[in-house]
Amino acid sequence: MSIDKNKVTELLSNYRSYKAAVINFERYKPSPSAGVANYSGMPNGSGATEFFFDRTGKAADMGLTSALDHYDHQMYKAIVSIIEFSVEQVLTDDEYYVIHHKWMDRNPMDLCKIAIVKDRDETTIGRWHRKALGKLAISFSSIPVVPKIENFDMAQ
Repeated sequence: MSIDKNKVTELLSNYRSYKAAVINFERYKPSPSAGVANYSGMPNGSGATEFFFDRTGKAADMGLTSALDHYDHQMYKAIVSIIEFSVEQVLTDDEYYVIHHKWMDRNPMDLCKIAIVKDRDETTIGRWHRKALGKLAISFSSIPVVPKIENFDMAQ
């Protein structure tokens, strides 16, 4: 069973946002830290070494992440992994080039620009793109839903 090609293009168009969300969550999530406290120099201290474990957060969120944040992170991480594996392993080199430069690159190009760079006819590039989307539709079938990217438009 494959998914609709529109869902494939939606996943690909959101790839960079999913990837950024994964990286940012991992950068700012709270992480466990361990330390040793020795109370021998303190008045009424036992002198025994005591181990403690604490969760230290990063400044961005003061260590507070919700269960929903963890769920989103896991979902986005799985989708990024599926997209990257599929693009690298399923597509031919030409199809990979088109998908990568149209959807995944930091400075995406349209098919016309890709045709110029590859010195190929635009119909050939379009054919590679359609074939790649078809292959990716099959490969992405394990993704149950296309997660929505929240839009925090500050101009409201």
